[in-house]
Amino acid sequence: MFIFCRLSRFGMLLNPHRIRNRYDALGRKFRRMMDPLPGLEAAFATLHSRGPGRFLDIGPGPGRHLQYYRDENHYVAIDLSQVALRQLKRLRRHREMDNVAIVQGDVQALPIEGIFDGAIMAYTLTALERPQAALQQLAPLIRPGGHIVILDALPDRRTLLRTAANIYTRLVNLADTSTPIESIVKGTLLDVTAKEPLEHPWITLILPPARVYTLEPQP
Repeated sequence: MFIFCRLSRFGMLLNPHRIRNRYDALGRKFRRMMDPLPGLEAAFATLHSRGPGRFLDIGPGPGRHLQYYRDENHYVAIDLSQVALRQLKRLRRHREMDNVAIVQGDVQALPIEGIFDGAIMAYTLTALERPQAALQQLAPLIRPGGHIVILDALPDRRTLLRTAANIYTRLVNLADTSTPIESIVKGTLLDVTAKEPLEHPWITLILPPARVYTLEPQP
């Protein structure tokens, strides 16, 4: 059984739709997907710190982000999972949140246009096959003076131990936690302008702690 499960995980890595399938499966576990995430409140506080505006939420899942949305803003929530978006739409309707638009799509090939005051990706960047391509797609959509807020577990530098541990996280969670943010943003026309450690981050000897990163368009 153990070998079969591991082979199934490996098969997911070879499946071009593995990320969508993974989060569709998680989306069906609605209660689990609504549990609080470390740093989410701090990340949205950073997103909103420059005043009201129009914001992108990349990978909102089935609705745990809605509690941090503010009435004075407009949000476009984009997720790859149909299951998660169905639940998100039900919550939006239940809470009568007319300031939230919901779009199915891949951040690595964004299906939207327009200019936004900011964007947020909470534990989404490490789940992407091509995180640099995602940031390249996002950068032109952020106005001068706007920012992209990243909440994720990324290392300050590569280490042999974390590279080895990353093989496990790729198999279990389809997440790449081995690449520093500075390496990801190269060539994206974005700069890392702030790194905020969480008050209670996920800290282990192997996996990097979660932080709130602020990226800004280059002048």
